[in-house]
Amino acid sequence: MTDAIKPSAESLKERYADSEQEEKTDLFDEPFIGMWRDREDMRESSEWVRNLRKRGWAVEVG
Repeated sequence: MTDAIKPSAESLKERYADSEQEEKTDLFDEPFIGMWRDREDMRESSEWVRNLRKRGWAVEVG
């Protein structure tokens, strides 16, 4: 990339200044956090995913 088309740090700061001003929300305030907390079949998420993959990738022989 030549210096003529290489963006300067200042121009990038100006371009993205508005995005830095946006208010950050706390992840725990998001409605999807904890939406499965009452699901007994998902208590152990790793085990649940492992079983899901076994069923999905099972090869039928016969």
